[in-house]
Amino acid sequence: MPTIYNKPSNIAYTVNWLLIIFIISINSYVLWGMFGPRIALQVKSSIADPPKIEALDNRTTENRLVIPSIYLDTKINEGSTYDALLSGAWRRPATSTPELGGNTVLAGHRFTYQGASIFYNLDKVRIGDEIGVTYNGKLYKYKVREVVITTPSNTDIEAPKNETILTLYTCTPLWTTEKRLVIIAEMDDGN
Repeated sequence: MPTIYNKPSNIAYTVNWLLIIFIISINSYVLWGMFGPRIALQVKSSIADPPKIEALDNRTTENRLVIPSIYLDTKINEGSTYDALLSGAWRRPATSTPELGGNTVLAGHRFTYQGASIFYNLDKVRIGDEIGVTYNGKLYKYKVREVVITTPSNTDIEAPKNETILTLYTCTPLWTTEKRLVIIAEMDDGN
């Protein structure tokens, strides 16, 4: 006896295709969120020049952070609430500023529900990399001396210091809050 094949209705056929397209779209969005910023950094590094620290001198009206090795050029936000962290690097309120010396601390997200954030590629910063900060109209140059992974409970990273340093930190590994990735840079003697 021959097998009888029932053709699915047009509605079932359309619903199946819409579900397939929806699943592919969601997976593409998730994969791009995970790997897109890394790919974008690779593309930028092959076709564009990194931001120049010296170019910060022309932008005296806004406090900015530049890390040429990861093509980062962003605003430094001030504020006493967590909201300042949502749109760039946040200078932690209880810490120093470059002009006063001591420990200037900037925090930033790597990844949020909206996608990659300001410090997404901070794990690519290496010892010896240069960092530039404009603060209140003056340019400060730093050189990375340490890259450290620590626990979230380690409050020493924000503690006052006798030396003039810049501390950057974010969560690590990517997509978790398990640990903190800390970059410590000392002021370049040319300042």
